[in-house]
This record gives sequence, C-alpha cells and structure tokens, in this order.
Amino acid sequence: MSTGQRAPPASRFTINRLLLQLIAAVLLPIMLASLYLVWREADAERRVIEARRLDVVNNLSILVDGEIKAAISVLQSVANSADLSDHDVSKFRSSTRGATGDRLAIIALIDPSGQQVFSTAREPGEALPKTDNMEALLPVLSGSTVISEVLIGTVARRPVISVAVPVKNNGNVDYILSGVIFPERFGELFAQAGVNPQWASAIVDRSGNFVSRNLAPEKYIGKAARPELVQAARGIPEVGSFENTTMEGVRTANSFRRSTLTGWTTVVSVPETVVREPYERAIAGGFAGVAATSIAAVLLANYLARRISRSVQLLGVAAADLISGKQLPHYASDIAELSEVFDAYEHAASVAAAKRESDNKIELLLKELAHRSKNLLAIVSSMSAQTSRTVTTVADYRERLAARIQGLSATHDFLFTDDQSGVLVSDLARSHLTPFTNPSNVKIDGSCNRVLLRGGVVQSIGMAFNELATNAVKYGALSSPAGTITIVCKMADGGMELVWSERGGPRVTEPTRKGFGTVVTGQLVAQAVDGNAQTTYDPAGLIWRLSLADSAYSLIS
Repeated sequence: MSTGQRAPPASRFTINRLLLQLIAAVLLPIMLASLYLVWREADAERRVIEARRLDVVNNLSILVDGEIKAAISVLQSVANSADLSDHDVSKFRSSTRGATGDRLAIIALIDPSGQQVFSTAREPGEALPKTDNMEALLPVLSGSTVISEVLIGTVARRPVISVAVPVKNNGNVDYILSGVIFPERFGELFAQAGVNPQWASAIVDRSGNFVSRNLAPEKYIGKAARPELVQAARGIPEVGSFENTTMEGVRTANSFRRSTLTGWTTVVSVPETVVREPYERAIAGGFAGVAATSIAAVLLANYLARRISRSVQLLGVAAADLISGKQLPHYASDIAELSEVFDAYEHAASVAAAKRESDNKIELLLKELAHRSKNLLAIVSSMSAQTSRTVTTVADYRERLAARIQGLSATHDFLFTDDQSGVLVSDLARSHLTPFTNPSNVKIDGSCNRVLLRGGVVQSIGMAFNELATNAVKYGALSSPAGTITIVCKMADGGMELVWSERGGPRVTEPTRKGFGTVVTGQLVAQAVDGNAQTTYDPAGLIWRLSLADSAYSLIS
C-alpha cells in the first residue's frame, strides 16, 4: 500500500441497515421513556385538576364574601338613613323600602333587650317576638358587625343567616338592625364560581354546619357536615386539602378555604374516579402509542433511508454555495437533524450579513463621532460663554459648567446605546439639550410625554437631536440668550410628526454647503423611522420636521 493512501473500511453499512439496527436498539428505551411520559402527563393532569379545584374554592369564597359585604352595605345604608333620634319606630318603615329582595329576605329592628320593634315580615301593629339569639348579637351593641352561623329564624322559623349592624344616635348604639338571608341565596353562587356539576361543593359555618350545598341542599342545610370537613372548618389552616367520603358515599379529594370575614369555610370536592381517570386514559393511550410507533418506525425505515441519501446530497450543494457566497437554495427534508444542519447554514449566512450591517453601522457611528469631535471645542466654548452670563461667582460658574460638560458626555453615551425598552421623546430631547442651555430656553409640548420611541429608533433620533442642538449653539437659537427651542409631537393619520422649532436667534439662511450633519438629520433618521425628514430654513428660526411610521413608536396613557 502506498504512503498516504486511505485504507478501505473493514465493513460497510447501508443507511437502511443502520436505521433498522437503530430502531431495534431504541424500542425498549422508547417504551420505558413513553411509560414515564405517560405517568408525567397523568400527573400533570392531576395537578391541573387540583389547581382548578383550588381556583373554584377561592372563587366561591370570594363570591360568598361579596354577598355578605353587599348585605352589610345595604343594612348600613338603612341604619345611616334611619331617623330614630326620637325613637319613633313608625317612621323607620320608609327607610327599608327597596332594601329587601333577593339578597335580604327580612329586615328587623331590635332594641338592646332583644325585643324586635320592627320587622318587614310583619304588618304594622302585629306582635313581634324577642330574638332567640340575642347573646350572639351583643357585640353589635359595642359597635361591631355580626354575621351569624346557620340558625332557625325567630320569625321565619326556618334555617337562615343573620347579618346585624348597629344603629347609632349621637355615638350611642340605640338599636340593632338585623338582615335575614335565606341559604338558597348562596346556592346560586356555585355555578358562578365554576363548580363542575360532577363535583360536590359546600359552604359550612364556624360550627361545621352546612350553610349551603350544591347537591341536595334542602336535605342538608343546617345539618352537621362530615367529620373531616368539620375539622377543616374549626382547624388552624385557613387554606388546605383533605380526603373524605361525601354524604352520597363518594370518595373525594377536597380543597377548602376559610373566610376571614365570615369565618365560614368553602369546600370543593372532586371524586377520586375523576382524579384517576387521567392515569387510566394516559396509560392505555401510552401503550397503544408505543405499539403503533414501533410498527410505523419499522415500515418507514426503508423509505427514510432513501430520503436521507437525497437530503445529504442536497446539503453538499448548499455547503458549496455558502462557501462561494451565493444565495442558499431552497431545501426541504423530513429529517430533523439534516434540517438543523441547513438551518445552521442559514444562520451562518445571516451572521455574515449581520456582520456586514454591523460594520456599516460602526462606520457610520465613527463618522458621527468624528463629526462631533470637530464641533466639541466650539460647543464647550459656547457653553462657557453662556454659563458666565447666568452666574455671579467663580464657584457657581465651575459647578454649572462642570454639570453641562457632564451632560454633554451623557449625550455622547447615547451614540453607543440602543435601549430596546424604548425612550420617551421628552426624555430623549432633554438628555440632549440639557448640556447646551438652560431649561427655560427649551419648551417640550406635553404631547411628547406620551410618545415612547421603540428601541431601534432611539439612537438615530438621539443623533439628530444632538446635531440640531450643536448647530443651534453654534449658529441658531441657542447662540442667543433669548433664543428658544420648541419640540412638539403631532398625531396624524398613519403616524406622528415630530417638530423642532427655533426662535429668538440670529437670522437664518440656508447653508451653501451640506456636510455629514445634513445626512444625520435627513436621510439617516428618515430611514430609521420609515418616514420623512424635512428642514426649513425660516429666517425667523430653523424648523425641522420628522414624520414617523406607527412601527417606530407607541403611545402610553
């Protein structure tokens, strides 16, 4: 064998044979991995059910609190509007007009002894009983609001909820205003909270008795709940979960939340069969999928082998085009790895194009930097002259001049930044004008406080502002103490117009020679905002207009 000659391989494998061996080698790992994924999927579905269960119980708790708060609000409104300064209860009836309805079934007025002196459930003149639960209402006499547990109403003689507020006169509690809510009112909240009809849900009071229930409420309202739910209603955690068997004998997983307003506990129960269903469905589907995938993989092996060979040949053509700098050909392949290789070719081509664009941008920035450097001494000299006219001491002069030079440095920093989060037109203008003049010489219309420039155009408009400010200091409005600059943002159909106006400076004439600064305030910034830039050399002061496309900015409220 001659030196440098490559030895032939000991054995050769066709793509078809390699694919068949690969399929045989991965069938078992695929099956194990699939079973694991099946378990993960089922577990994820279980977590979704648990999260949904907790969301529903939170929604239900919020809705229940909302009903109670609304009832309290109605009672407080009646209590505040009632005139009982002379203890004439006969006038009280007019205050309750419209207060009863779906939310409050009965309103009663109770004196400190517990005697009802007025009730919307009785006609005037009818005898009224003493309140059965006066002991629970005693905190109202101290100014508190009381929300009862489920109790048998004194007048209604059926399970009710009582909400009581104080009726005050000159700071003293003369009466208790009690509103009765029928538990059926809360039954409407289960559907609003999103309780699934297959689930059980309930509201229990502080003693563990049912306030309401979505299943057979007429049978269980006022009755004690299951021990596990009673324990949750009386326990320390305000939010949690537990397992139990419902009144219907269904084994369930439960989420509960106790309200800090009422002390009641809302609970949502999901049958264990619903929790297990994702596991059973996922396992059956997983095994069927593994079998189908294995059969399909074997059948497709020969077909893919032919496609691979053709795709590899096309990749060779694309590689040659990439090296020569030609546009890459259209490429389509069913093989992900080969498509990724072609994507890498495209990425390499885009990187090369981006580098060329970046080089062009750097070249432009260097030109701008050189242009600014030529004007720097003239700007500093002008700053020094302007500062000396507004100070009275050397120390003040040094401080103000140093601040302006520092601001000038900040404007140079904008040349090499590209804030992708956006910058307000007003902020960008101030950052570029502050080093050149006093704030009183600059007027920025309030409309510019709402225009947020997108990151891609901030640098270009900042360069234009800097160029305009530099020219204003050297030749325009800022070369005179009385000169002013006004910046306005005008909304128009299809975009916005940014207007820079100078007044109070020397008479303006159009320059005979246009340098790099004209490119910055014209072609460069217009391309960046996908709009137009126009400079008008009005004798009274230069006017620069820039129209921006909608894509260059956004409006904030």
